[in-house]
Amino acid sequence: MPISGARRIAFDVLLRVESEGAFASDLLHAELDASVKPADAALATELTLGVLRWRRLLDFLLERHTKKPPDRFDAAVGISLRLGLYQLRFLGRVPARAAVHESVELVKRARKSSAAGLVNAVLRRCSEESAQPAERWVAPGASAADRLGILHSHPTWLVERWLSRFGEARAIAILDAHNRTPRLSCALYDVPRRAQLIASLEGSGLVVEPGLLLDSAFSVSGGSPARTQAFQEGLFSVQDEASQMIPLLLATNTGDRVLDLCAAPGGKTPPLFRAAGKSGLVVAADRHAHRLRALRAQFHRLSLDRIPTLVLDASRPLPFATRFDRILVDAPCSGTGTLARHPEIRWRLRPENLGGLHDLQTSLLVNALHTLAPSGRLVYATCSLEPEENEEVVLAALRLVPQVRRVPPAELERTLAPHLASGIAAFLASIPPTDSSLPLLSWPSAWRNTRPSDNNSILCRDRIMWMTLRDRLHWLFRMALMLFILTSVAFLSALTAIRFAIQGREVAMPDVVGRKAGDAQLTLRSRGLGMIVEDRVYNPLPVDQVVRQSPPPNLRVKIGQYAHVVLSLGPQKVSIPSLDGISLRMARIQLLRGGMQVGEVSSAYLPGYPPDAVIDQDPRPGTTDVSSPHEDVLVSLGPRPLSYAMPDFVGLPLGEAEARINSAGLKVNKLNLTPEPEPLHGTVVAEMPPRGARVDSATPIELNVAE
Repeated sequence: MPISGARRIAFDVLLRVESEGAFASDLLHAELDASVKPADAALATELTLGVLRWRRLLDFLLERHTKKPPDRFDAAVGISLRLGLYQLRFLGRVPARAAVHESVELVKRARKSSAAGLVNAVLRRCSEESAQPAERWVAPGASAADRLGILHSHPTWLVERWLSRFGEARAIAILDAHNRTPRLSCALYDVPRRAQLIASLEGSGLVVEPGLLLDSAFSVSGGSPARTQAFQEGLFSVQDEASQMIPLLLATNTGDRVLDLCAAPGGKTPPLFRAAGKSGLVVAADRHAHRLRALRAQFHRLSLDRIPTLVLDASRPLPFATRFDRILVDAPCSGTGTLARHPEIRWRLRPENLGGLHDLQTSLLVNALHTLAPSGRLVYATCSLEPEENEEVVLAALRLVPQVRRVPPAELERTLAPHLASGIAAFLASIPPTDSSLPLLSWPSAWRNTRPSDNNSILCRDRIMWMTLRDRLHWLFRMALMLFILTSVAFLSALTAIRFAIQGREVAMPDVVGRKAGDAQLTLRSRGLGMIVEDRVYNPLPVDQVVRQSPPPNLRVKIGQYAHVVLSLGPQKVSIPSLDGISLRMARIQLLRGGMQVGEVSSAYLPGYPPDAVIDQDPRPGTTDVSSPHEDVLVSLGPRPLSYAMPDFVGLPLGEAEARINSAGLKVNKLNLTPEPEPLHGTVVAEMPPRGARVDSATPIELNVAE
């Protein structure tokens, strides 16, 4: 019996999560394309995320029979054991025989046949006790954190933190929430067309339910909304409701200058752009260029190509000459509020990570506050439950930037009220404005699980209405210096204008390729031209040198025209992964995650490799200095098929002809009955291909038989 597509996909994704540190949701999104049946996609998702959520409990139960943790087995063996046990304990509709058999076949498929007997024996013993509660095997003397960590499948150190902060009842509620399948929520961009969109989605076989918090939100089940035509047309996006609320807290007005400082993957930028309107400015920045590429693809789907994007390390002082009216700092964090959707985080996070994240988040927030305009508003948000990443970051930033204040809770209520679902809006309206315990969304994913203190993360800058004498003198000095600079610039500009008036209205475009960006800009300015940086690419040239320019050198152009240049990011430094033995489709995914892509694809027959498996690659694995983002691969066509000369079957009885065909590894595809005299009945009277033609196992064979 072949392995089902759902279990094969789940096994491959779990193996990559284990070996590469990838996120399961990203891998599933790439793997579950339109060719995968909805039922298989649903089972693959359930198996993948279920095994990751319940990994500690599964390992605890398996270790009773294997006598060592599954982590100490080969990764493929451990994953096969977890997959089988998860089906036995949590998926009652899956027959135990199928769960055990396919787990054994997955081990064999991973070329670990020596462990097939172990997997079979362990899972058969586990199936006999699958109906018994796991609590009976927890040691009686185990601490509360250990017991809850095993039974609810969380790290002990994380459970200890939540027990001390929230108490046992609320901690258990959080643990339970992290092990439930979250709602698949979507953000609707055109509310008046809500009924039309929902009818379209229901026509695609999806079940649509209204949002819990927002009027513009809805949830879907029964399939993938990303496969629908409405999604491709940009009418909605997949996004948690709590995340949808974050940009609303900024209360962006038409014409505002808005900075989304940690913008990727781009879910919160579109509503900011729509609120700012054509007269506003929205800048989307992120530290990682490959994440910005995914963000630009999201903007293209939503027809928002006008949003400028910027690669920016916001942990350093920001380079903007202007101040922004609205700033969103959706800071990178531990993600402890998203463990239901990203369960692998709970097994990667360590206590020592929180200190480093606190320092990074504080620097992001402080640098953003220095770029905030007077009377502006900044929203700091994380998807973490930990105070080191929330209240303590805000307090540290307030100590470093004391001229900011927090937005009052009543003002936040007024900001959110127009967007909330009717029941939620009525609930907020019933709370007195002086109630400082109102949930103000210090972290999005914990909206329904925890209620933070009044240390909310919404900040704004007050105008300073008075100055000391020292401040006044400092202000006068700055004004005098600015006046001197402006006068000097005006004088030089006048000289330049006179010079070009004498020389004519056109100049030759200088050649700036290979020059540093600053030198290129000075050269262009000396001829009355400007410079616009269109893109930055990896290139053997040093960082910030011009790679390409348009218009080309020596072309006569009008004074005041701009040269569009592409700057170098330097040689690309990537570690090329080994693709040996994986499918071409998985190789494409693995390379794209590293900022590369498949180049030339060659193929060859090779025994020992299944069809479509990668045999070789160039450059070789581990290469770090890459001049081209393309990886050439050699793909297997499988064993070379045997070829024969077509035998002569004419005159033979049909049974004898079929026996000879089957013994040669061939197959009769079609039988045609031809009226003939009775002595010929049951005899082959014609064959196709004709005698002597070259045939193999894939060649369709046709016989005409007398009747």
